[in-house]
Amino acid sequence: MMSLKARAALHTIFIAAVLLNGVIGALDIILGILFVLSPNLLIAIEPYRALPIGTILYTILSFIDTHARSMGAFYFFSHGAIKLFLVWGLYTARIWVYPIAIAFLAGFSLYQAYTLSTEYSFFVAFLLACNIVVIGLIAHEYTIIKKTILADKKDLL
Repeated sequence: MMSLKARAALHTIFIAAVLLNGVIGALDIILGILFVLSPNLLIAIEPYRALPIGTILYTILSFIDTHARSMGAFYFFSHGAIKLFLVWGLYTARIWVYPIAIAFLAGFSLYQAYTLSTEYSFFVAFLLACNIVVIGLIAHEYTIIKKTILADKKDLL
Protein backbone atom coordinates (compact mmCIF):
# COMPACT_ATOMS: atom_id res chain seq x y z
CA MET A 1 0.00 0.00 0.00
CA MET A 2 1.32 3.40 -0.96
CA SER A 3 1.47 6.15 1.65
CA LEU A 4 -0.54 9.32 1.21
CA LYS A 5 2.67 11.35 0.83
CA ALA A 6 3.91 9.09 -1.96
CA ARG A 7 0.52 9.14 -3.66
CA ALA A 8 0.40 12.96 -3.46
CA ALA A 9 3.94 13.22 -4.84
CA LEU A 10 3.08 10.93 -7.76
CA HIS A 11 -0.06 12.94 -8.46
CA THR A 12 1.98 16.17 -8.47
CA ILE A 13 4.45 14.61 -10.91
CA PHE A 14 1.51 13.43 -13.04
CA ILE A 15 0.02 16.95 -13.17
CA ALA A 16 3.44 18.42 -14.04
CA ALA A 17 3.93 15.85 -16.82
CA VAL A 18 0.45 16.53 -18.20
CA LEU A 19 1.02 20.29 -18.21
CA LEU A 20 4.46 19.86 -19.82
CA ASN A 21 2.82 17.78 -22.53
CA GLY A 22 0.34 20.63 -22.99
CA VAL A 23 3.19 23.07 -23.54
CA ILE A 24 4.81 20.64 -26.00
CA GLY A 25 1.47 20.23 -27.79
CA ALA A 26 1.12 24.01 -28.13
CA LEU A 27 4.69 24.23 -29.46
CA ASP A 28 3.89 21.45 -31.95
CA ILE A 29 0.94 23.46 -33.25
CA ILE A 30 3.11 26.58 -33.56
CA LEU A 31 5.75 24.56 -35.41
CA GLY A 32 3.06 23.17 -37.74
CA ILE A 33 1.92 26.70 -38.51
CA LEU A 34 5.54 27.75 -39.13
CA PHE A 35 5.90 24.89 -41.63
CA VAL A 36 2.90 26.24 -43.53
CA LEU A 37 4.30 29.78 -43.42
CA SER A 38 7.90 28.79 -44.24
CA PRO A 39 7.86 30.12 -47.85
CA ASN A 40 6.77 33.51 -46.48
CA LEU A 41 9.40 33.23 -43.74
CA LEU A 42 12.10 32.82 -46.38
CA ILE A 43 11.05 36.13 -47.89
CA ALA A 44 10.91 37.77 -44.45
CA ILE A 45 14.35 36.45 -43.44
CA GLU A 46 16.07 37.50 -46.69
CA PRO A 47 17.07 40.99 -45.43
CA TYR A 48 18.66 39.46 -42.32
CA ARG A 49 20.89 36.93 -44.11
CA ALA A 50 23.97 38.96 -43.13
CA LEU A 51 23.32 38.11 -39.47
CA PRO A 52 24.41 34.64 -38.23
CA ILE A 53 20.91 33.64 -37.08
CA GLY A 54 19.42 34.89 -40.35
CA THR A 55 21.88 32.77 -42.34
CA ILE A 56 21.12 29.68 -40.24
CA LEU A 57 17.34 30.10 -40.52
CA TYR A 58 17.50 30.85 -44.24
CA THR A 59 19.69 27.77 -44.85
CA ILE A 60 17.39 25.49 -42.87
CA LEU A 61 14.18 26.80 -44.43
CA SER A 62 15.52 26.77 -47.98
CA PHE A 63 16.18 23.01 -47.80
CA ILE A 64 12.59 22.16 -46.92
CA ASP A 65 10.74 21.19 -50.09
CA THR A 66 6.97 21.48 -50.58
CA HIS A 67 6.22 17.82 -49.73
CA ALA A 68 8.35 17.90 -46.57
CA ARG A 69 6.73 21.20 -45.60
CA SER A 70 3.24 19.72 -46.02
CA MET A 71 4.12 16.56 -44.11
CA GLY A 72 5.80 18.56 -41.34
CA ALA A 73 2.82 20.88 -41.04
CA PHE A 74 0.38 17.96 -40.89
CA TYR A 75 2.50 15.95 -38.45
CA PHE A 76 3.21 18.74 -35.98
CA PHE A 77 -0.23 20.32 -36.14
CA SER A 78 -2.13 17.03 -35.72
CA HIS A 79 0.26 15.75 -33.04
CA GLY A 80 -0.08 19.02 -31.11
CA ALA A 81 -3.88 19.12 -31.44
CA ILE A 82 -4.22 15.52 -30.21
CA LYS A 83 -1.84 16.22 -27.32
CA LEU A 84 -3.78 19.32 -26.27
CA PHE A 85 -7.04 17.36 -26.39
CA LEU A 86 -5.52 14.58 -24.25
CA VAL A 87 -4.04 17.11 -21.82
CA TRP A 88 -7.47 18.69 -21.41
CA GLY A 89 -9.03 15.28 -20.75
CA LEU A 90 -6.34 14.17 -18.31
CA TYR A 91 -6.22 17.48 -16.45
CA THR A 92 -10.00 17.50 -16.02
CA ALA A 93 -9.92 13.78 -15.06
CA ARG A 94 -12.20 12.52 -17.85
CA ILE A 95 -12.06 8.78 -17.18
CA TRP A 96 -12.53 7.82 -20.85
CA VAL A 97 -9.45 9.84 -21.90
CA TYR A 98 -6.95 7.79 -19.86
CA PRO A 99 -6.99 4.65 -22.06
CA ILE A 100 -6.94 6.81 -25.20
CA ALA A 101 -3.92 8.74 -23.89
CA ILE A 102 -2.12 5.50 -23.04
CA ALA A 103 -2.84 4.09 -26.51
CA PHE A 104 -1.74 7.31 -28.26
CA LEU A 105 1.49 7.56 -26.29
CA ALA A 106 2.18 3.84 -26.73
CA GLY A 107 1.71 4.14 -30.49
CA PHE A 108 3.92 7.18 -30.64
CA SER A 109 6.50 5.41 -28.46
CA LEU A 110 6.52 2.49 -30.90
CA TYR A 111 7.21 4.96 -33.70
CA GLN A 112 10.05 6.47 -31.67
CA ALA A 113 11.46 2.99 -30.99
CA TYR A 114 11.34 2.25 -34.73
CA THR A 115 13.13 5.54 -35.42
CA LEU A 116 15.80 4.57 -32.88
CA SER A 117 16.24 1.19 -34.55
CA THR A 118 17.03 2.83 -37.88
CA GLU A 119 19.13 5.75 -36.61
CA TYR A 120 20.20 6.44 -33.02
CA SER A 121 19.43 9.83 -31.55
CA PHE A 122 19.98 10.70 -27.91
CA PHE A 123 17.09 13.19 -28.12
CA VAL A 124 14.64 10.56 -29.45
CA ALA A 125 15.85 8.06 -26.82
CA PHE A 126 15.26 10.67 -24.12
CA LEU A 127 11.75 11.42 -25.47
CA LEU A 128 10.98 7.69 -25.57
CA ALA A 129 12.06 7.29 -21.95
CA CYS A 130 9.93 10.29 -20.94
CA ASN A 131 6.91 8.87 -22.81
CA ILE A 132 7.29 5.53 -21.01
CA VAL A 133 7.35 7.32 -17.64
CA VAL A 134 4.27 9.38 -18.60
CA ILE A 135 2.43 6.21 -19.71
CA GLY A 136 3.19 4.71 -16.29
CA LEU A 137 1.94 7.84 -14.52
CA ILE A 138 -1.27 7.87 -16.57
CA ALA A 139 -1.87 4.17 -15.88
CA HIS A 140 -1.30 4.75 -12.15
CA GLU A 141 -3.73 7.69 -12.05
CA TYR A 142 -6.26 5.68 -14.05
CA THR A 143 -6.22 2.80 -11.55
CA ILE A 144 -6.64 5.21 -8.64
CA ILE A 145 -9.57 6.98 -10.31
CA LYS A 146 -11.24 3.67 -11.19
CA LYS A 147 -10.85 2.43 -7.59
CA THR A 148 -12.30 5.69 -6.29
CA ILE A 149 -15.28 5.46 -8.62
CA LEU A 150 -15.91 1.82 -7.66
CA ALA A 151 -15.65 2.68 -3.96
CA ASP A 152 -18.11 5.56 -4.40
CA LYS A 153 -20.56 3.24 -6.19
CA LYS A 154 -20.33 0.69 -3.36
CA ASP A 155 -21.01 3.45 -0.82
CA LEU A 156 -24.19 4.37 -2.69
CA LEU A 157 -25.50 0.81 -2.51
